[in-house]
Amino acid sequence: MWQFWIDVGGTFTDCLAVSPEGEQLQTKVLSSGLSKGSIENWNEDNRSFSSSFLVGAGGNGFWQSATIRLIDSGGQVVHESQVTAFDFVSGTIFLADVVAAKSRHSAVNYELDHSLHAPILAIRELLELAPPTPLPDCKIHLGSTRGTNALLTRTGAVTALVTTKGFRDLLEIGDQARPHLFELAIKKPQPLFHTSIEIAERVLADGTVELIPDESTVRVQLKRLKDDGNQSIAICLMHGYRFPEHEQIVGRIAREVGFADIRLSSDVAPLIKIVPRAETTVLDAYLNPVLSCYLDEIQS
Repeated sequence: MWQFWIDVGGTFTDCLAVSPEGEQLQTKVLSSGLSKGSIENWNEDNRSFSSSFLVGAGGNGFWQSATIRLIDSGGQVVHESQVTAFDFVSGTIFLADVVAAKSRHSAVNYELDHSLHAPILAIRELLELAPPTPLPDCKIHLGSTRGTNALLTRTGAVTALVTTKGFRDLLEIGDQARPHLFELAIKKPQPLFHTSIEIAERVLADGTVELIPDESTVRVQLKRLKDDGNQSIAICLMHGYRFPEHEQIVGRIAREVGFADIRLSSDVAPLIKIVPRAETTVLDAYLNPVLSCYLDEIQS
């Protein structure tokens, strides 16, 4: 089958491909999923123009029925239409309607939009298969900055931290590391989690169960978290790295009350130190919904 190696960066998406016959191909598209170019000359019919392609390709017919937006020098859309034909050799693009004189005079650039994620646009360009033509079976190796971007811009899921009673402020206190030792006004970053709650449970370091979580109480606590709009949940209990049974109980109840994204520290990062274990589990819970949604859209 076709194989693709795709790297989605902040601006460009690079795609390498190997056909079933072993031929190697490559392309580059914008990570926005758009293809852009500049307008050179309008034709007399006022509904077609010659263009210079900046990014993106695709042969004749690839952009038919795509949305086209004409853009002025300030980046504003002055006209939106559909592409009826695109002569790839001459660079002439034909629109579904006549463009008003004011829009023609102000438009300097255009963008084409098939409403595709960049990886799928790259694949379709290489195969010269415009939507809605189905893609053949293929194997995709995908690298993306989607998770990094969500972390840097703080646009991950609304996440709740669940930990052992007495450790609710675990990650707010942290390990007391001071990167700037002599700085008097300490500015701590905001935690990734939206809220945190404590579960009445305790397992000692030798495995002795001191307190089993009361399931009815935990259910009420987690239901309240769900009703408050938390989308994902990070469960990190004392000594859970070695004795995960209580985390598994809380995780099961979380599924029963409606949480779809549940991360247990005993699965994500079974580390002896609870602070890095909790940090890693929260990070995974914070980013996983973003990445899962993106991958589901790509796969579909």
